[in-house]
Amino acid sequence: MSALARLASTALLATWPASIGTSVKTNRAISMPHGSYYCQCTDGYEGSGTDCWDVNECDQLQDKACPPFSHCRNTNGSFICECWKGFRDNGTHCQDIDECEMGNFTCPDNSTCNNTEGSYNCTCDPGFSGNNSLCLDIDECSLGLIQCPNFSNCLNTIGSSICVCWEGYQSNGTECEDIDECLDNSTCPDHSTCVNTKGDHQCLCDTGFSNSTDLCENEACVDSNECENSPCHPLASCWNTPGSFSCHCHRGFTGNGSWCKDVDECVAFTNPCHSLAQCHNTPGSFVCVCMPGFLSIGPLCVDINECQQENGQCHSAASCINYVGGFKCSCNQGWEATTDNGLGKEGCSIWLFTSLTVSLFNFFQFSDNGLVQFQSLAENEQYLLPSPSTDGFPDDMKVPLLAVFWDDGDLTKGNGKLHYQVR
Repeated sequence: MSALARLASTALLATWPASIGTSVKTNRAISMPHGSYYCQCTDGYEGSGTDCWDVNECDQLQDKACPPFSHCRNTNGSFICECWKGFRDNGTHCQDIDECEMGNFTCPDNSTCNNTEGSYNCTCDPGFSGNNSLCLDIDECSLGLIQCPNFSNCLNTIGSSICVCWEGYQSNGTECEDIDECLDNSTCPDHSTCVNTKGDHQCLCDTGFSNSTDLCENEACVDSNECENSPCHPLASCWNTPGSFSCHCHRGFTGNGSWCKDVDECVAFTNPCHSLAQCHNTPGSFVCVCMPGFLSIGPLCVDINECQQENGQCHSAASCINYVGGFKCSCNQGWEATTDNGLGKEGCSIWLFTSLTVSLFNFFQFSDNGLVQFQSLAENEQYLLPSPSTDGFPDDMKVPLLAVFWDDGDLTKGNGKLHYQVR
């Protein structure tokens, strides 16, 4: 008999000693007066004095037969108290079995075992809801169960949810505040200015630089070649510099590069040319032109000796005389310089003319009688004048003449004048 059964039997005997017996025919004979007897049934039985039968203590005692959380099971001559499922006999009473502590339970994932009297139950963890035998995650974000602060998104997690600040914001514990990316000097590339914005920032390339992205998607500010757009004056050169450019007028021009004008070196410079040269300004420069009769050799003007080249182109009856800066043709004695001053084929000639008329004859010849005959191709008139009169010519002669070769004629008298010259 278990301890709990013995306890129940003891309690029964203590409560109902006269009604407990065993189911036996005869247990013990008791002498009675007048020569009779009486049979007393043992504990757990009851009888009529002659017979004994089992007592159903469970029915007699009801809930007093066994301790709490146990069942009463009648036996032959006694009864047994059996602890309910979920309880165990500790020797005196039925003690609850903590299945959760012992690990003797079956709960779905994402749930918690809760011990109860004689059993246990499974409660879905926070963030989960029961669906038949499962505990499924509750999407708090889609159900609107979570109120996230401004500039954040609700992100569902297994059994919970979190509020994630937007990019460019960070949590201070209660709300999402803007991150000033510009506090980090490495946020933007070189040659740029960082401008913080709500949740973001901008890298603005400095003036003269433009944004560029390499193959690795790294942003950079590269120099813009402003000279490609020809920002300078047509007479200026554009020099590109990091982030800028400059305009420089070409040599021989002055200005700030956005405008350029020619420099008159002949005025701006002191004696830019040789003393025997004239300065001539040209666009962007100047030239020094030596005076006639001089040859330019480097910066110098050197006299040209024209007489060294074919007698200076003088007449064959003339002599070339060189002088500094020029020359002259001097007709030889007996020859008269024409308007060409002895230069060229017409430089020296024999001229026969009066004060009113001048005639040029093509040739002369000596006659047999010593006369010099002047003739033209167009005229063949011949006026033979053996000698001038003592009073000279009476008047200006207007016709071709055939003159004698006077070697002692006085031509200073009279109104007309006779000039002759051998050609």
